[in-house]
This record gives sequence, C-alpha cells and structure tokens, in this order.
Amino acid sequence: MLCTAFIEEVIDEHYQNQINQLMPDENILKEKIKKFREDEFHYKDIAYENRATKKDVYILLDKIIKLGSIIAINISKKI
Repeated sequence: MLCTAFIEEVIDEHYQNQINQLMPDENILKEKIKKFREDEFHYKDIAYENRATKKDVYILLDKIIKLGSIIAINISKKI
C-alpha cells in the first residue's frame, strides 16, 4: 500500500502537468487524462485507507519510491 500511495502521488502530478500543457483544441485528450487522474486519486485513497503512511522511516521510503517513479516517467518521455 505504501508503494501504491507514493507512486500515485507522482502520477497525479505528472497527469496534472500534462493537462496544463494541452492546448484548448485538445479537449478530448484533456478529458481522458482528467479521467485517468481521477482513477489515480481513487487508488491513492484506497492505499491510505489501508494504512499507508508517511510517518517515521516511511518518509525515506516515500522519497526513494517517488524518485524512482520520476526517473521512470522521464525515461518514458525519451523513448
């Protein structure tokens, strides 16, 4: 659940950045990404409801997982 919560936070930010960069004539794509983002909110909420936490040592794990997720997103942008 920790991994899910932390990864979903990165994905949420990634989707929001994509939404912000889309032009007005790309509304169909924008709406699809908004739907994907809503799904990620749902998964993140489930994770926190099931005891995911950022307390204690998990703060370090949060940073490691988020960094790995950001690296994966950046690699996928290049491919």
